Amino acid sequence: MKKALILLLIIFVFTFFLYSSSTAFALNEKEIEISIEGIKYLIKVPIESDIVLKKSTTYYDFVKNKLQDGLSPEKILDYISFSLGKGFFRELTKYEIQPVNATQSVSKNGVFKYVEGKNGKLFDRYDAALQIAKALDGEKATLDLKEVEPEITIKTLMARTRLLASFETPLKESSSARNHNIKLACSFINSMVIGPYQVFSFNNTVGARSQERGFKSAKIIIDGEYVDGIGGGVCQLATTVYNAVLLSGLKVKKVSRHSYPPKYIAPSRDAMVSSSSDFIFENNTEYPIYLFADVANNRVRVRIYGLKQGDYKLKSVEVKRTPYQNVDIDGKLLTNTDGYTLISKGIEGINSELYLINTNGEAIRIRSDTYKTKNAKYSQVDHP
Repeated sequence: MKKALILLLIIFVFTFFLYSSSTAFALNEKEIEISIEGIKYLIKVPIESDIVLKKSTTYYDFVKNKLQDGLSPEKILDYISFSLGKGFFRELTKYEIQPVNATQSVSKNGVFKYVEGKNGKLFDRYDAALQIAKALDGEKATLDLKEVEPEITIKTLMARTRLLASFETPLKESSSARNHNIKLACSFINSMVIGPYQVFSFNNTVGARSQERGFKSAKIIIDGEYVDGIGGGVCQLATTVYNAVLLSGLKVKKVSRHSYPPKYIAPSRDAMVSSSSDFIFENNTEYPIYLFADVANNRVRVRIYGLKQGDYKLKSVEVKRTPYQNVDIDGKLLTNTDGYTLISKGIEGINSELYLINTNGEAIRIRSDTYKTKNAKYSQVDHP
C-alpha cells in the first residue's frame, strides 16, 4: 500500500545543475521519466547538440553501440549531455549498498579462520545508461538494484590458502645445541607472509648466526671437516624449506649443496647456507604464500600455504658412488687397520641428480651434484 502511494503520488524531480557555459547554448531541454526502485523521477536533460541523432536513429542505439565499442557508461551519457553521466551515477550511489569482502586471519601455528562477507545492492551501470537512453527516446525506463556478491568470498580465500606442501626431516642424531639452533631459526621464519613475486632470502630472514642473537656452537663443515661452529644445524632447516618450496611449485633462484651428503636427506635435495652462501626462492604466484616452520616430535617441519599450482613430486637419483679409503693421520693409504684407532669416519662420494615430477608426470632434471669423498682417518695405537 505504501509503495503504491509512493508510485502514484510522489514524483521526485532530479535537476542536474550543469555549471558550464555550454548549457547556455543548449538546443533544447528534455524532461525524461525513469523509475528507480519503484519511484518515478523526472530529470531535466539539456541537449547541447543533435549530433547523437545524426549518428544513430535513436539514443538507445547510440548508447548500445558505444557500449559495444568499449566506452564507459558515464562518458557516453556525458557525451549526450554535459555531466549527465557523472551527475546521474553520483545520485545512484546514494541508493547503493556496497558488498563487503570476506576476511581471514591465521595463527602462528598455521590455523586459518575466515569471516564471511556480505552481499551488496548495486545498479548495473551499463543497464542504467541504456535506461536513460530509452527515456530520452520517450520510452518507459526502469532501473532496479541488483544483489551483488562480494568479490572475495570465503570460498575464494580458502582456495588461496590451501596447503601446498608439508615436508619434514628427522633430528634423531642431533645434539641439544643443534636442536636449539634449528628451533631458533624456525622462530624467524614461522608465520611469514611472502607477497606475490616477492623473493625470500634465508640469510636475510634468519639473520646472522651469532652468540649475541642466541645461537649456540654445534657441528658445521669447514674445509671438508666437521668442526664446532656457531649456528650449526640451520642448514637442516634451509633444506627442509627447500624441499617444501619445490613440492609447492615455487621458483628456486639460488641453492648450494653441502661438501658431503647430509644424513637427514637424500642426495641433491639439500640446501647449504652460510655467511657467504644463501638459499633464495621466489613466490612466483599472483597471491601471497604463508610459510610455517617448527620442531615437533624430533622432526623439523615446514608447511607452505597458498594458491595451488599443481601437484609435484621429487626423485633423487644416485648416478655413482665413490668408496672412501682408510688413511693414517698423514694421509697415507692403509691396507690394514689392525693396530690403528679410528679418528674420523669415512663418507662415500656421490654423484646424484634431482628430478621434479610435475602434474603432467614429466620428470624435469633440476640439479646435478658431486659430493666429495671423505677418507676414514686412523691413528696408530701406541704400544707400551
